[in-house]
Amino acid sequence: MATRSPLEKRIRRRVSGRDHLFFAVCPPGLKNLCAKELQALETSHARAGIQPGGIEFSSRTDQAMHANLTLRTPVRILMRLGSFTARSFSALEQKIQAIDWEVFLPENSNVRIDVTTRKSKLFHSDAIAQRVSQSIARHLADHFEPSLKPAAGHTLFVRAENDRFTLSLDTTGMPLYKRGLKKKVTQAPLRENIASALLAWAGYGPDDILVDPMTGSGTFSLEAAMIRSGAPPGFFRSFAFEQLPGYSRKTFSYLKRQAEDAFKLESGPRIFASDIHADAIAVINENIPEHPLFESIQVEQGDFFAIRPDRISSAERGILVLNPPYGQRLVQEHGRQAFYSELNRKLNADFKGWRLAILLPSRRDYDLLGLKLSVRRVFHGGMEAAACIGQI
Repeated sequence: MATRSPLEKRIRRRVSGRDHLFFAVCPPGLKNLCAKELQALETSHARAGIQPGGIEFSSRTDQAMHANLTLRTPVRILMRLGSFTARSFSALEQKIQAIDWEVFLPENSNVRIDVTTRKSKLFHSDAIAQRVSQSIARHLADHFEPSLKPAAGHTLFVRAENDRFTLSLDTTGMPLYKRGLKKKVTQAPLRENIASALLAWAGYGPDDILVDPMTGSGTFSLEAAMIRSGAPPGFFRSFAFEQLPGYSRKTFSYLKRQAEDAFKLESGPRIFASDIHADAIAVINENIPEHPLFESIQVEQGDFFAIRPDRISSAERGILVLNPPYGQRLVQEHGRQAFYSELNRKLNADFKGWRLAILLPSRRDYDLLGLKLSVRRVFHGGMEAAACIGQI
């Protein structure tokens, strides 16, 4: 067995060997789902609690890796590094320099500082970022020899409110809704965490068939294929924590092997994706990986208003997911009222008894649709939308 260096021993004792506070950043409307996801993990998150902006929970780094790999609804997982009061730049620098950065960051780190302040004496975000960045660089230079290794990029979030600073290290990297599947997207693509939320609210499970007739980039279909097969959403991507001290590559590889051993593969199509636009069909065909997990998806070009569900599944009613065109495109192509009247007629004529999950740009659009559905507010790309769920 290789002998650990003093630094490795400190990392094991200070980072991987103890619990830390983590924060799952969630968009408004998805926090309750995220809390349920955390509770469903096999590992213990006894102190998980809903807070503004997301869910705070206590765990070890291996459990945080599991959360990054497994959670569908949050945007990223942050590791809390420190919380303190500072009313002057000298106090801020002193507090920053007191953190043992060498156990949290690798040598030759290139750290991006993201600053937000509210009601604090130190309010100039650029000046704060400069002080923090310089303090970290000085501290790491004192502990590491100059290196020719490529710099590892990491993000530190600095939040100040009422002079109280909280420092959080990003363990995720690119946002969690980026599953590592899509090579191309259509205009205004649906984010995967929003699609996952609508599927969860509609009660989608492994026994359901799914019809996705306005598929666009294929977000609903790709997400559904991973859900029904039991594949974790982060299986096909990498994470920032893979370059951080205190996170075991061996443990992460084991977590992925465990997930892969539990995959449930389909023998035939159970997800039916279509779109009226040929370019959208080309995009989703390029986005579907050549992997047995996605053999449940069948793709065809066609107009939703010409679909006959009995030709898809004569024996079953399933779930219909819709992300209609909206905004200027909707007005130009259909006229808002005319489009929703036609949509209502189609749903009642051909999909009676099916469960419906539809994302609409506003409550007004829901009123125009004229169906009795439950409505939840969600935010997609900073814009409020209406997630409408129910039985037709």
